[in-house]
Amino acid sequence: MRRAMKASGAVAVSLILSVGSTASQQSASPRANTISPEANFAKGVVTDARGRPLVGAKIVVGSTVYYNSNIRGGTNAKGEYRVRLTPQDSWRAYASIERSYHGRTYVLDLHPVAYNTFSSAEGGVQNFVWKLSGDKEGAKHGTYGGAVLAIPVEKDFDTIIEARFVELTLRPVGPLIDGSPGSVVTKLVRPSPNGTGVFDVPLGQYRVTARYVAPERSPVDMLVRAAGTEAWNKEVVRDFEPARSGAGTYEIRLDVTLP
Repeated sequence: MRRAMKASGAVAVSLILSVGSTASQQSASPRANTISPEANFAKGVVTDARGRPLVGAKIVVGSTVYYNSNIRGGTNAKGEYRVRLTPQDSWRAYASIERSYHGRTYVLDLHPVAYNTFSSAEGGVQNFVWKLSGDKEGAKHGTYGGAVLAIPVEKDFDTIIEARFVELTLRPVGPLIDGSPGSVVTKLVRPSPNGTGVFDVPLGQYRVTARYVAPERSPVDMLVRAAGTEAWNKEVVRDFEPARSGAGTYEIRLDVTLP
């Protein structure tokens, strides 16, 4: 199971997206506060942001000493897991869940509460919470939410659209991926290596509209469409799709233009 090859840091496990709403650094589950370390085991509780147990979450406990040495497990009906460790090693735990939403399967990273490293001899407790937005912690990068990218399309040479003045409004259509109602998001787009857009948006289905809010002129309602399609509309309804920027991240890609 091991290779006698040391890694320079923690093993990165590819478990993305995702997620819970605004969980704090302490798990919402009372059960999480009663679990004590047990020698030779990694264990913990996995919940959503409201403290409800998550059944079937995937757990990966990765060695920080040996390259590509991982032990896998999962959560039971109480959202609990208990994974036996091999001796004389140091570990970190990671977790993810899969959720089906509008016919698509999403693989989502879970947020580690008080992220820590532990030895086989002492064992360790690592709890997780499903967050829908916020910066990822531990060995993960990015945010739990997805990106809504808006690509300006100029119809003729006389039309100039400065991307920084594009404002998107995202209205949830039904519950978000975790069943919560969500809320309306209205923000100016900002640049990123992958394009201009609104970032760290809780995964769900959204009705999207756009305005052009350049200074010294009245706001103008823009036309929008799914990126690369033909028909322009005053609004579009879209779900998040796998992002081009990497596995386990999600995005909505739109074109916007002036009428």
